[in-house]
Amino acid sequence: MDEVTCTETFCTNVALKIDYEFYYHDLKIINATIKLYVQNISSSLPFMSQEINVNFYIANKSIDFILQLSGNPGYIRGLPVIVSYAKNNHTELFYNNTLAYKSNMVFPDNKNGLCEMTHTSNNIVKFGVNKRTKCLYVHPSEGVPKTDICKTIQSDINKLLKLHNNISISPYGNPRDLSDNLWLNLEINTERQEPVYGQFNGKSLKLHCYNLITRLSLIFMYASVDENAYTRQNKILSVKYEVTANNHSFYVDDISIVTTIDISFMDVTKPSVYEYAGSPHLNIYLPRDFFFPFPPNTSAHMSTTCIMILLCCVIVFFANKITLE
Repeated sequence: MDEVTCTETFCTNVALKIDYEFYYHDLKIINATIKLYVQNISSSLPFMSQEINVNFYIANKSIDFILQLSGNPGYIRGLPVIVSYAKNNHTELFYNNTLAYKSNMVFPDNKNGLCEMTHTSNNIVKFGVNKRTKCLYVHPSEGVPKTDICKTIQSDINKLLKLHNNISISPYGNPRDLSDNLWLNLEINTERQEPVYGQFNGKSLKLHCYNLITRLSLIFMYASVDENAYTRQNKILSVKYEVTANNHSFYVDDISIVTTIDISFMDVTKPSVYEYAGSPHLNIYLPRDFFFPFPPNTSAHMSTTCIMILLCCVIVFFANKITLE
């Protein structure tokens, strides 16, 4: 590592972040690693902050090559969403930890208001965490703008917003045995938007860019897949993205624009539905002449009437008893 050197304007190789990593295996610490993240900073800063992290891992190899799941099988809130930027073999690439293959969706950080994407960026999309990131994109000054500068600006913003290639997303926190067709393919097609073009006004020294995409919104739909001993497990059902384009004007000596990234998770789990059985229905069919004929004399008529009333009471009694049971 090069030593820290300073001039009147800036200092180089200043470690503003330090990670201490200790690896514990077979009842002993087998390795200790120190990671220094260096930057160049301005000498005019009145002060600076330094981030120091100490982590212990039960493993016999570097954490950079240890497979980290986001649940088993479903996602657990707060763990990274697993993605693939490859065209195929998503699961195989995820489990092939010998490759320096990135499986997280990382967006630029807001550092002092500016968009910054470095090896220390930790603005990772985490399951269940709604977040909005706003930062300022600054285009390098080139003097008199070229005719296609607006397209160049859009190309740079597309890289910041991950709009320059397709993304496949694992529906589970552990994608084991998932074929490619079960991954959720987020096909990003910015060509469906209005074309980006620009005009430069030499008198006012202003650049006008039309249909610049500066905002990305990602919406994740998920549902709970808890079952028996598996709790707090979630499955991503679908993902969609929305972009917002606007017209912007810049002075040639200050071509900068605010970009916005919105991450939203929506729980679409349906509540349990309870079905209640209906009351029992008793269908009794009696012969048409069940109570007839009766004797014609009066005394017999009275006795017959009593018998009819008694039979009706018995039938009603048993019908009610069956219904209550």
